[in-house]
Formats: sequence, C-alpha cells, structure tokens
Amino acid sequence: MRIKLDNALGTSKLSIGHATIATSPGPSWAVPDGTPTALTFGGSASVTIPEGAMVYSDPLPFTVDPSKYLLVSYQLANSVPYLVQHSWTITQDAHQFVTATGSGDHTTDTTDTAFTATGSFNGDFTDLLTDVDVATTGTGTQAVLGDGLIDAWQPNSVVDGSTGLADDLAAAAPTTPAGYGTISEGIEANQIATDYPESSASGLDVGGPSALARIDRDVLDQPGLTTVVLDEGLEDILNGHSADDLTKNSYMQLLQYLQANNINVIAVGLTPCTGYAGDGATGNSTNDPCTTAVDTARIAVNNWLANNPLNLSPWTSPALYYIDSDAAVGVTDPTSGAVSLDAHADNSDHVNLTNPGYGALTTAYLAAHDTWPLNDGAGTNASDTASSFTNPYLSNDPTAGTNPATLAGSATWTSDTTRGTALTLDGATGYAATTGPVIDTTGSFSISTWVNLANTPAANATIAAQDGTTVSGFYLQYNHTHTGNPGWAFNIPDTDTASPTWHTAYTDGATTGWTHLVGVYNATAHTASLYVNGTLADTATGVTTINATGPFTLGRGQYNAAPSDYLPGAISTTETFNYALTPYQITALYQQIS
Repeated sequence: MRIKLDNALGTSKLSIGHATIATSPGPSWAVPDGTPTALTFGGSASVTIPEGAMVYSDPLPFTVDPSKYLLVSYQLANSVPYLVQHSWTITQDAHQFVTATGSGDHTTDTTDTAFTATGSFNGDFTDLLTDVDVATTGTGTQAVLGDGLIDAWQPNSVVDGSTGLADDLAAAAPTTPAGYGTISEGIEANQIATDYPESSASGLDVGGPSALARIDRDVLDQPGLTTVVLDEGLEDILNGHSADDLTKNSYMQLLQYLQANNINVIAVGLTPCTGYAGDGATGNSTNDPCTTAVDTARIAVNNWLANNPLNLSPWTSPALYYIDSDAAVGVTDPTSGAVSLDAHADNSDHVNLTNPGYGALTTAYLAAHDTWPLNDGAGTNASDTASSFTNPYLSNDPTAGTNPATLAGSATWTSDTTRGTALTLDGATGYAATTGPVIDTTGSFSISTWVNLANTPAANATIAAQDGTTVSGFYLQYNHTHTGNPGWAFNIPDTDTASPTWHTAYTDGATTGWTHLVGVYNATAHTASLYVNGTLADTATGVTTINATGPFTLGRGQYNAAPSDYLPGAISTTETFNYALTPYQITALYQQIS
C-alpha cells in the first residue's frame, strides 16, 4: 500500500518530517491498534512537497483490514500560513486530529494524549492526505465524482453531511459477489464547469476546482479504476448554466475523457429541487433558487444523460448507465406534474438529501436481485418484477428477476386497506415457493419484507426462508420459542442436520399490524442482523451459514426435512439482495422512499 500527500492547490512548500500508518478502531480515535508502521519517500523518512506538487510514499507490505479504519499520521515540520482543506469529510468517514503547534513529532504515539491536549483540535476534515492506494488481487475500483452536497456553506441550505452516496456504496460493495473498492472524489458545492463557484458567509472560497479541472489529478490517475459514478451537475444548473451549455460543453467533455480511458460511467440523474428557495448567499455568491426554469433545465439534463450521449449505453464498451433519481428519491405532484424530493429524502431545504435519501439512491444502483410485490391479485403466480435490463449492478446477471413464486395450499390473494393486494396465508397449509434457490446462502445476503400477523400464536411462523436438505438456510420469522414471548427473529442454523443449533438475532414485541422486517447476513463479518421497522433490533456474531440450495419460500420454513412454521397472516412486498444492505438503505425501504 501507499499514500498520497497533496499540495497541488497549496501556496507554500510543505516539509514532512515523518509519517506512519496503522489500523484504528474507528474514525474518531487517534489511537492505533498497535505500533505504527513507518512510511518512507524515496527511501527517506522525510520529504519536501513543493507548492503545486504531490508525493506518494514508497509502497510497503501492509495488510488493510476491511473491518478496521486506517490511521495515517504525519508531522508538518515547517511553518505555513494555511493548509488547503477538504471539509465535510464525515461523508467519507474521515476525521483528522491536529496536535498543538510546536509539540513535536507524535507520529509513533500509541496514545491520543498529544492529540487531545490543550492547543490540539480535530474535526471532519482533511488537509494533505488525498489517497490511500491498496494493492489487491483483481478487485476493481469505482470513483464517486461528486458528494451531492448543495450550497453546503450557505445560510439557507440544510446539510446533514454524516453520510453520502460514496459512503453507502463503500459499505455495501465489498459484500457483493464480485466485491470492489469505492473511493470518494467529491467536494462540497462542486460544479462541473466552474472553479470555486461560491464564497461562504465568512468570505472563504468554496466548491473547489471544477470537475473538469481536476479530473486528471483526482480521477484518471487512480490505479485500477474501472467505473466512475457521476454525481455532479445540479450546482451548475442552480447557478445559471443552461441545459444546452452544460451538456454540450461540460458533460460531453467529461464523458469523452472517461470514454478515452475505457472507464464505465454510472450517471446519477440530477436530484429534484422543487421548492428550494435558494441558499441565501452573501459575499460574492448569488442566491440560486430552483425556479420553474431551473427545474426545466434539470429535467433536460437528465433526459440527455438517459438517452445514450456519445452513443454510450449499457451495451457499449465502455458502458454508460443512467440512475433515474426522480424515481429513486422523488414524488410527482398529481396536479402540476412537478417532481420534488420525497418527504423522507428531503433534509428540509428541498434540495439536500437525508441519510435515508442517499440510501435510496444506493439501492437504485445496487438493486434487489428479486422483487415480489405480491399484488398479483389473481391466479397462482407471484411475479418477480426485478429488472436487470438497464441496472448497472444487475445487467450482467441473467438470473435476476427470473424467479416467480407459485402459490400452494390455501394461499390466496386478498385486498388490504394499507398495502393494497397482499398474499394471505392461513397458518396451516398456505405458502408460496420458487422452483429453485434465489439466494446464495454461503455469501452475504439480505431479505426485506412486510408482514401482518393474523394473530400471535404460541409457535414459530416463518415469513421467508430457503430450503436446505434438512432445514432452511435461514428463517426470517415470527418467533415464540426463543423466549416464550411473541417476537421477531432472524434465525440461521449452524448445520444442515436434524435439530441443529442456531445463531439468532431476536427481539420481543411482535404484534399484529403491518411490520417491516429485514434480515442481513454479512459473510465477511460473520454477523446476522435483524431490523424491525427500519431500526436495528439485534445482531448475532460468529455466524456461519449452510449452503441451502432448495426453493425460496414465503409463509413457511423447513425443519427436520419437512415443511414447518406456517404463517397465519399476510405478506406484502418482499425483496432479496445478494449483498449486505446498509442501515440507511434499510431505513429507506421502511420509509418507502419512492
């Protein structure tokens, strides 16, 4: 691995006296897990970085544990008037600690005493560290260009900043069947075409160099880069660029750079902004409300991105995919037709997203492998509506969306005032099943479902499972036997044998009425987590799954080689994912964002 220290935008030379790397338990801890490892630059412990330059450390063997944070320490040995700063790095889970001026070299410290002493400070920002490169065996890299933060430093914008699209993708992607690394190349209030487009209330230039100005340094120089998630452009439209100008003179040039370097593009549509009154900017900035004209331009840009610019499409090489942000986080006014942010995706200023809003965008990219709306209403077939046609994550998976379930026993369709049509089961013989397996239970997976119990029986009742030889590979269920009380559980057997032992994530309090449940198995961390109505209820650790290769079932499980645990009640929209969903994705599913 190696690091990059970047002084490309600085105005003074920087003398680095010493630098080290270690692992750490979390982003807000300046304490290494062990003795830090020294970094060198051209064989030397120190290096001088001229104004406008950058430097890489010498590559060294260092195992990067995906379950831990990295702690990079460096000593700035000379005096400078200021350092270029990347703010809002909480969206990348990055936190920087700075010791008091003149306190000396603390790069090998194993305590945080110097980093919490008088004169020290810390926060969600970084100054010089812009890259950590890790050698892998064939693991691809995707860069997220843009962080979605609109007018982050201005009076009227409401920015949470505790997560972002890059953050959620970085959390989810390593658990996908073909895991890959995600890096963030976002700058708050960044534009495609204009450098430093705004000034804050205190007069500081914000927004950074434009995406076009920094694409060589920040994107194209990334080793192993295969994909760019393009999440830029709304700031440009809000600040007066026409759709024609932005597409022909900015997006076109950006896409040509990426095409020439054989990099796939996932273009995230400009998110809705109806109702945004503008940033209330002071100083050199101007107010930038989302007027009808601005929203018309936003829609025009999205239409351009969705209609194969440069003849790029999901079927070309390199490919271009389009994420419909209006469908992912927007709602349409039935009278005016205007699209605004879903209330649960709106951080209150009508332009910046909530954390679950970013979760919904993540799911629009990393879509469900199978989706049963369970609203068919007639016949014995429960349709699987997941589509791999243009989804960037599923497009090369011919099995996605091809697993309808067949109703059996007394299973039927009934009308429900809350969910519409639902699959209704009697707790005795009714269930639905696919013809074969849907989930690879040896890898990471997630199941999301809505259930309404008809009653709370003194026995277990399974909502979703997948048959093994003797038992199901997992049980997302109403569970009465675990504590003798009505509860919800995500049960995973230790072996595919009669009467096995279990690992169980469980919570009391199961009742009738519609409830949203999600079971998540993380094969890397060996954990099984249960979420109830969007909130983590329990996590079991030390979990190892069996290889269950039978049908996926709704409304029953399998125990000791026989069907069991029939559900009394109704089941609505059920989805399976072949990776571990993030907490914000789960909240978005519960809140039914779009």
